[in-house]
This record gives sequence, C-alpha cells and structure tokens, in this order.
Amino acid sequence: MKTENTGFYYLYGPTRTGKTTLLKRMNIELSLRLGLKVCQLSMEDLVSNLLSNLEKGELESFYEFFLSFDVLLIDNIWVLEGRPKTSETVFHLFERMIERKKRVVMAGDVPVKDLSQKSMAIKNVLRHLQKIKMPLTGRLIPQSNRFYFECGQIDPARFLSFLNSNGF
Repeated sequence: MKTENTGFYYLYGPTRTGKTTLLKRMNIELSLRLGLKVCQLSMEDLVSNLLSNLEKGELESFYEFFLSFDVLLIDNIWVLEGRPKTSETVFHLFERMIERKKRVVMAGDVPVKDLSQKSMAIKNVLRHLQKIKMPLTGRLIPQSNRFYFECGQIDPARFLSFLNSNGF
C-alpha cells in the first residue's frame, strides 16, 4: 500500500543503527549529486539557533533562514523531550516546510508516540510523518503505512531511490 508522501520522514532506531551516517551520506547525495540546497544539523544546533533568534526578537529570521533550504536533515530529535514550548516552535518550522513542499528528515531513538503531542502544531505535523524504523540488517521493507529500512551497510543512493519512488 502506497501512502501519500509529504516529504516529512523520521528515521527511528536504537543507537548505532546508522541513522547519523545515513543523514551524512544523504546530504552528499542530495546536495552534490542532485543539486538541492541541504542543511544538515543536530537538533541541539537548531534549538541553539532558535534561542539565539528569540533573544534578539527575530523569530521570523529563524524561520526564513531554514525555509531557504530544500531539505533539512536533523539528528537527535530527543533534545526536544521535556521542552514543550521549544518543540512547538520547531514544529511550526516543520509545518511551514510541509506547506512549501520542502523536505524534512529527522533521526532519533525516541518513538514517535513519546514525542510531546499536546500542542496542535506538533499534532498537525506528526500526522504527515513517514516513519522509517532502522533495525540492524540491511534491506528495505515496505509495510502498510510504514517503511522499514533495516540497516547494515547503508547505500544512500538506494535509500534515496526508495524515497523518490515514494514521493520524495
């Protein structure tokens, strides 16, 4: 069953399954080979940038800077745990990315159900989410609304081909 793709992905899996490596290799594939404007950063860096802009009263500058990219690759989503106001603002960014048909790929070891879903912005964004679970073997498994990419040696070209065939 093929699901509607919004370009919003979450690579989920335990530590050491290759999520960060895949993000790094996707950055190379997307920017150098496909010519897309890509921003790869950790959630810590995104939150730091957000807080810096908030201190200056320049929240819109924060949004516009990240909206200038075609693709955001964000690692360590767990940083948002226990930070509901920060989460809300970050998810407003993701909401705007989705509206503008931009792509977001997040990675983390926190199950989606554990992300704070009390805010309307987070609920709205999470309903667009395509989860990709990353266990330890090395093949792609489409399954109902979810796609599993079992990870061993990661071939980013193959992974991007998979994403493209599902609307990336």
